[in-house]
Amino acid sequence: MKSLHLVGAVLATVLLTAACVTHETSLRETRSALGKGRQVTARGAAIMGMSSMTWDDKWAATNLFERAAAQDSSPNARFNLAAGYHATGRVADALPIYASVQIDGLNASAQTSWEQFDDSVKVRRVNLSEESARRIAQIISTPGYVERAVPPIDYPALAVETKTEVEGMPTFGRVTDRKSLELDAAARAIKGR
Repeated sequence: MKSLHLVGAVLATVLLTAACVTHETSLRETRSALGKGRQVTARGAAIMGMSSMTWDDKWAATNLFERAAAQDSSPNARFNLAAGYHATGRVADALPIYASVQIDGLNASAQTSWEQFDDSVKVRRVNLSEESARRIAQIISTPGYVERAVPPIDYPALAVETKTEVEGMPTFGRVTDRKSLELDAAARAIKGR
């Protein structure tokens, strides 16, 4: 029975991944998942989030990762959420999550995603604890960030003081699903995609 469950999970993953092969299909699936009252499983939200991130729809992907992490507090789900916050410039939100994954992600690993628009980025397997530590160090050492305390976690968080991809883009906190789709559309327009 356990093997049937595993086969079903693998089949669902393949089908969801195949459904998001084109950007338009990925956008349609994402809009549907972010629609009013639609219930999405943690795994479904994570897979759609990864597809959205691959197509550079970082804001919608992060909202999907929020849904996944709300249902599944595993190091993988939290790492994806931290990576989404990081990718959208919300490092004050990302750092405490990376710190928690650094502590309890010692036995967890993941494969980095393929970058749709950058062939120089290679897919690699990473230990989530080590990768979280690497990203924390990268953020802290980046010029243009200023330390500030973020309660209740006693860990230095950073506020962005750099140019943002989209004018008026939030640098901390949650954005609505509608706003996430608008920010992704604005970023695509700026990049000419």
